[in-house]
Amino acid sequence: MEHIPNELPRPRIYVTELVGGHTGVHHRRAGSAVPRLIEYPPMAELQAMDPERLQALEFTQIGWKARGGLDALKFWRNDGAESPFYGACPGLNGSAGQFGDLSHSFRTSQIHGNIRGVTVFWYQHDVTGLALLGEGGHVIAQEGPGSCRDGFGQRTFTFGPTEKLVGFKFYTDHCTPQLGCIIADMGTPQGGVVQLAPSPAWAPPRAAGYEENWARIWLPVYGHPDFDKGAYHCPIGLGFKTDRRHNIPGDCVGESIVSTLCLPLIAPMWIATCCYVPCGGGPCIDGPCTEQRVTRQFVEAYPSHLTRGPAKARRDAGQAV
Repeated sequence: MEHIPNELPRPRIYVTELVGGHTGVHHRRAGSAVPRLIEYPPMAELQAMDPERLQALEFTQIGWKARGGLDALKFWRNDGAESPFYGACPGLNGSAGQFGDLSHSFRTSQIHGNIRGVTVFWYQHDVTGLALLGEGGHVIAQEGPGSCRDGFGQRTFTFGPTEKLVGFKFYTDHCTPQLGCIIADMGTPQGGVVQLAPSPAWAPPRAAGYEENWARIWLPVYGHPDFDKGAYHCPIGLGFKTDRRHNIPGDCVGESIVSTLCLPLIAPMWIATCCYVPCGGGPCIDGPCTEQRVTRQFVEAYPSHLTRGPAKARRDAGQAV
């Protein structure tokens, strides 16, 4: 009888949702490099691999550094290939000089064991750290989370019994705005499934100083007040705003009267530019109702209107805002 070799099934390769910061993906920010969308390894390379080579593919090292956010990434594979450096490096990608050059000063972690999950940490603008999970959910390697905490969150991607991690897809500039995993369903057993224990709702404690909270504001004619530094006092924007970046009680009445007096000058320009949002979007995005920063007075008076930020997290967790 003729011997028929056992052939591995053709893997199905897919990308998870990209998670991380809510800003900085589609435009230049903070004077940094324009964010680029990266796949490593490239999807075309993965699709071209035969099942045996894809089955053997593993990451052996990862280079990373978390400061405020995850500002450096580099990958090494067991087939001898290594990725370019991704992150803060003015000479490489034009990122702003104030972020420094981390292309030769990141930390390198050896990866020992079968990766069965990846936890992504983030804050308002960027990914702040990564954790690689092995069998049983123990941490194989971790960097971060970094020091930035506004809008903090995390998400763990776990892999099915026939799935394995074969790459990452992410945005990069001076930092890592968003990141997801490239997964291959090999059709054969790859390892255990990480069981995530349910955890109680977590919310950051109320900050003693500045805290960044957001809500949708109607008629925000000042855009993000004072060039992305201020906030609105109530759901109807108009002149009810402050130019100061704070969450402590302020002179709402006095500030609002002064701003309202300027409305005859500001409103026509806002209408003429199709509700332009100077620091938070572009013409005609969401029309006359856009997401804006809000003050502490707004948080206490209109908690149900909040869309994101530490105060919303506390409200969702059943705590006082």
